Amino acid sequence: MLLRWIGSRFGQLNSKGYRPSLKDMNLTHKSLADICGLTRVTVTKNLNRYKALGLLQRVSEVDLLIQIE
Repeated sequence: MLLRWIGSRFGQLNSKGYRPSLKDMNLTHKSLADICGLTRVTVTKNLNRYKALGLLQRVSEVDLLIQIE
């Protein structure tokens, strides 16, 4: 998963996972879609699915927590 790589490369590691700052990296749903060759809607749906599965958590308005397996 691209977000896992971004988190491990650029995020802060804590006991629960990686916490990348999407604002600092200027990552929007549209920019993630462009990187992956998907539509913004598809990225948004997948991010919501990952949140529902507990793989992602929003910890602030601009930061996500990517769970460590």
